[in-house]
Amino acid sequence: MTDSLSPAFHPIEDINRLDLSRHALVEASAGTGKTYTIENLVVRLLKEDPDVGLENILLVTFTEKATSELKVRIRQKIEQSLDHDPDLTDMARQKLGESLDGFDNAAIYTIHGFCHTLLKEFPFETGSLFVQEVVDDAPLLGKLLHEAMRSDWPHRYGHRLETLLALSNYSAGADAFVETATALAQRLSGDPSREEVIPDPATLDVDSLWQAAERTILALKDLVGTPPRLADGYGRLNINKRSRAAILRDMVVPLEQALETVGPGTCRLVEFQAVVAAFGARHSSGRRNIDRLVPEKWLKAGDNLHECPHLAAIRDRLDTLIRLFSDLSHVLMLNSVDRLQKDARETKTRNGWLSYQDMLSRVADFLDGAGADDGIRKIRNRYRVAFVDEFQDTDDVQWRIFSRLFLHDGHDAPDNRLFLIGDPKQAIYAFRGADVFTYLEARQRMANLAGKGRANLYDLRVNWRSTPELVDVFNRMFGQADWFGTRENRGPFDIGYAPSASPDSQPGPCETGCDRSKRPPFNIIDLTSAKSHASAKRLLAETICREIRYLVGQGGIRIADGEGRDRALHFGDIAILVRSQSEFALIEPLLVESSIPFAYYRKPGLFQCRQAHWLSMVLRAVWTPQHAATVRMALLTPFFDMSPAGLGAWRELPAAHASLRLLERWHADARDRRWGPLFQSVMEDSGLTLRHCTDAGWERTETNLQQLFDFLEEAAYSRNLDGGGLVALLDSLRLTGVGAGPDADIHQIEDEGDKVQILTMHVSKGLEFPVVFIAGGLTVRNDSGLQVYHALDAGRPERVCRRVIDLTAATGREQAEKENIDENKRLYYVAFTRARLKLYIPYFPDGRNYGWLGPVCRFVSTSVEQAFKNASGALPSGAWHDAGSTAPSPHERTRRGDDGTKARLNLPTGALLPGTNDFRGRKVSLESFSSIGRWIRRSPVGHDHQPASFRLVDGMGHEDDEPAAAPSTGPADPDVSDGLPGGARMGSMFHHIFENIDFQTVVAGPTDILAHDASRNIIRSAMALYRIEPLWTAPIARMVAATLRMPIDLDGRSLVLGRLTPSRRRHEMEFYFPLATSEPGGTPVPGCTLSAGRCREMMIRGFVDLVFRWQGRYCIADWKSNRLSGGYGQDDMAGEMAAAGYDLQYQLYTVAVLRWLKHQLGDRFDPHRHFGGVFYLFIRGMGAGGADGVFHVPPEQLLPLERLQEIINQQIAGIQW
Repeated sequence: MTDSLSPAFHPIEDINRLDLSRHALVEASAGTGKTYTIENLVVRLLKEDPDVGLENILLVTFTEKATSELKVRIRQKIEQSLDHDPDLTDMARQKLGESLDGFDNAAIYTIHGFCHTLLKEFPFETGSLFVQEVVDDAPLLGKLLHEAMRSDWPHRYGHRLETLLALSNYSAGADAFVETATALAQRLSGDPSREEVIPDPATLDVDSLWQAAERTILALKDLVGTPPRLADGYGRLNINKRSRAAILRDMVVPLEQALETVGPGTCRLVEFQAVVAAFGARHSSGRRNIDRLVPEKWLKAGDNLHECPHLAAIRDRLDTLIRLFSDLSHVLMLNSVDRLQKDARETKTRNGWLSYQDMLSRVADFLDGAGADDGIRKIRNRYRVAFVDEFQDTDDVQWRIFSRLFLHDGHDAPDNRLFLIGDPKQAIYAFRGADVFTYLEARQRMANLAGKGRANLYDLRVNWRSTPELVDVFNRMFGQADWFGTRENRGPFDIGYAPSASPDSQPGPCETGCDRSKRPPFNIIDLTSAKSHASAKRLLAETICREIRYLVGQGGIRIADGEGRDRALHFGDIAILVRSQSEFALIEPLLVESSIPFAYYRKPGLFQCRQAHWLSMVLRAVWTPQHAATVRMALLTPFFDMSPAGLGAWRELPAAHASLRLLERWHADARDRRWGPLFQSVMEDSGLTLRHCTDAGWERTETNLQQLFDFLEEAAYSRNLDGGGLVALLDSLRLTGVGAGPDADIHQIEDEGDKVQILTMHVSKGLEFPVVFIAGGLTVRNDSGLQVYHALDAGRPERVCRRVIDLTAATGREQAEKENIDENKRLYYVAFTRARLKLYIPYFPDGRNYGWLGPVCRFVSTSVEQAFKNASGALPSGAWHDAGSTAPSPHERTRRGDDGTKARLNLPTGALLPGTNDFRGRKVSLESFSSIGRWIRRSPVGHDHQPASFRLVDGMGHEDDEPAAAPSTGPADPDVSDGLPGGARMGSMFHHIFENIDFQTVVAGPTDILAHDASRNIIRSAMALYRIEPLWTAPIARMVAATLRMPIDLDGRSLVLGRLTPSRRRHEMEFYFPLATSEPGGTPVPGCTLSAGRCREMMIRGFVDLVFRWQGRYCIADWKSNRLSGGYGQDDMAGEMAAAGYDLQYQLYTVAVLRWLKHQLGDRFDPHRHFGGVFYLFIRGMGAGGADGVFHVPPEQLLPLERLQEIINQQIAGIQW
């Protein structure tokens, strides 16, 4: 069928031109304003049709989120019309007002919600109870299947079960078997007019198949004869020597060996599984091995088939045996599916349960059944107009419902109207049961109605999302014959592509106010220099990281959002799209190494994570501490970290042992349902945080556990669960993921902030981002499961086709592969069209026909070639990025400045704290702190101060962490108590390291950070810069690692500095502000400059080593490398703080930081809630590996800010307090 649709689609730019008096199909390409169209059409109906009120309009979409959005948008549109439409008639204004008053009764549903409403309204007609509990089919079917495995299978199949399990490959993939069986039980309708299952379940009688297989094997034994008769004869055939040897080795000899022990009553089918598989397998030539058994080509000596006189008959029997074994291999699956469907119906009927699929199927059966006319008439009278959103995600059952209710071909058709809105190019949910062919059938039916003047076909073609340059790229690529093809050249059941346009004058939703990146909107990452697909994946990930850092740090991109705001591009504006979750693992570590903050967008699987498994074992032990086996399992979890060897002595532990007392206390909490204290104690008192906070991935572990605790606590209280019920709930969620509620299974992000979003292409549908990187699809997993395809049904031309589910994978191979490729084309269409400003796609063509080649190699790269291979379609300058070039690695921590000197990598700027565009430009002033401090200290008390003139000093100036050492031209003295030399150069070196090293790599990387190239280079370069002897490299590295990995206990919570992501910290924050009108006294201020201006107003200038955000609070930190002779306990550090004048220093730092935060955040910032105090981090104490070295000044000691300001003024004036 290749005729074009008639009549054609009408492009719609003005929504007011759409005819509301007829049925309509509206195809809305990506970014063309589908929701905007729906809300305007609804309001138009209310204003223009006097017979249609809001209660007469049905709106159906496919997710709860979409229904909520539609409700908000339509309500707002009604309000806007009432407030701003001067042309409203009095009648229309009254009608809109009434609609607004009764808006809570608007019929805006998901498809399941709509069907549930009909079931409650027509309980007798649909066979529904007045009150039914909604359940999910998947866990119920899984439970029923496992029950059948235990009880029904042994009884039903007896001694044959072992063979059937082997033939079905159950032992190698039990989970896959269960998943496939439950999926088929949910989706097979049993209607032969709509679907075909191969093999036909009606023919799979196990007794008949088994007996036929035994007869065939016995017949084969008679034909083959006594070994090695067949092998000897085959060895004398005049055929190619190599082929003959391979057939003898792989087929003939194994066949004789298998037949050797066969006799009446001694035929074991399982022993023939390997032989049958070998004959049924395909040769590299594409032919089955069995088809090579009888030679077709002979050597010059000629045909001598008489050496194997029964060879053709043997082949025929083997062919029969292959078919019988194939059928037997599917007996368990298809019989189980049939049994599951029956058992599920009985179980749900007996318990008054109703599944989501039952809602649809019962309504569809009711509407198709006899006596439904009266009910249909009532529904039509209530809903005069129906809108179905996201119609490309429909299936056959849903289309039966809508077409039966609102489409009628007779002359007496009611005056109902059906509006279908969707985009077949975005039909990407086949794995959920959505069927794009159902959409195409509906489109064909609408086209037929349009030919009769009863419907219209419309296109939304103006893309309001992407830049005109991107829209042009989309038109070139998607309109190619190898992608969607143009609509003019397609058949009625091909999707086709209608070119999109950009708005004539109105700005889009996201305009660039400035862009100095020299990157065009469309960018291609050329991976052809990679030697393999694995290296291409790595190269792609590295290039993406490099580009992200460039765009955010040096691209000079500013975004105007259309509301008068202009801001710099940040990490949160960027999305990385992958094809499958397995591709997350490659990009994540490179983002960490590149110091790029990132988060997973709606990553599912919380209840399947390992933390949920640990928690399940611990809670089970808490509830049943008398079960020794349960307790032993809990002791092995990271909550206790007991070794398997230590479990043997568990029975011998005294009753007062800490672990037993802890379990006893937890059991009491669970018994009394004190869930909050229980979960807090499990997290803190178990020692989990203390032992594992420096582990790689701890931040994710901590977040997962906290999310699990929050969910379980809420569930326990709301559902009135005891400990056993809570354990059962968690185990159920771990196994099925069903019943947790919307979004409960989605991983929460570790913290807020601007982060690159990583998400799958499927999840990205409905979203948009200024910058999009396509990071997946170079390879795919071979799909070795069901083969599903669609076949045209010549006997029923009104239907598009019949769905075929071929478990044997023997039919429709080409059609199934084509449909799979088409699904991927639609998926990549969705991925590409998420971009608003810039899009990056990989280029790695591979014309081979391997099943593991991904979409990027199969069609994306060739589409790039075809769209841009000629001069008229050439890409703009800078669009082609050679990933294999010698561009700097994103992981380098240093680079060369314009003058050839070493320069530092820019830190990311974000919402946390201000940062300069170039960190290099202020290094000299940074190093001048102590020099100025010495100048202040040399000034005598009572000196007639003159205005201070700030002067630059050498970049080698030292920090004020410790007293200045005597000048020395030799190496630092290694004979010191803590193993490291002293002196100011050592303090400056540590500052340099902490300013530049990747914190997260230190924590998540190798134990010895010198094994990590970037970390090792930073440490060595800092030592060289400050003339520290190389022999101290290892001790310095250990001290740096220990400092960043050390858990700092704060009110029972653990802070690990190395876990602070770049977006949550800012190094070397500069401040300069007026302090007081009094003249400075003789008190020196470490790290600050005091100067008196012409107006005798004191100005203070300095740098804060580190400001970071943790647990919702902003904290100040200062690195100190002072060596304290008495140790690094709290008393020793307090003495050093007082002696060195650090108390005034941290007071000044506090004023500076709090002033800035208040200025930036306004009333949102409350110092009493959002300030976490000041930390003095004595590196030598922290690096010793203990719990010392951290001096914390709590916020209560510093606030309120006004009092602190007064104290500082007194000190600076020389007044002691």
